[in-house]
Amino acid sequence: MRAVYEAGPTGYGLARRSRRGLEISVCAPGEIAGGGGAKPRIKTDARDALKLARLHMAGELTLVVVPSVEQEQVRDLVRAREDVRADLMRARHRLGKFLLRRVASRHG
Repeated sequence: MRAVYEAGPTGYGLARRSRRGLEISVCAPGEIAGGGGAKPRIKTDARDALKLARLHMAGELTLVVVPSVEQEQVRDLVRAREDVRADLMRARHRLGKFLLRRVASRHG
C-alpha cells in the first residue's frame, strides 16, 4: 500500500514511522500541480487527499527526502533565527522612523 503526505512535521513524522507494507512518500507542497482547470473555490481535506492520491498514482508529484529528526531540528532552529533577525530589523526601522518624525516635528 502507498500513501503520500505534504512535507512538514506531520508528513515527515508519518514517513519515519511507516511500517512494512505501507510506503509513505512526502511531496513538496509548493510543487503540487494544479490538476487542470480553474482553481477550486472550496478547499477541503477530502478534495486535497483525492488530488494528492491521483497525482501520486500518475507519478506527477515532486517527492522530497525525509530529513532525520536532527536535521529537521536544525532547520527549525535556523528558521527561528531568521525570523528573529527579521523582527529585529523591523523594530530597528520602526524606531528609526519614529525618531526621525520626532526630530522633524521639533524643527519644522
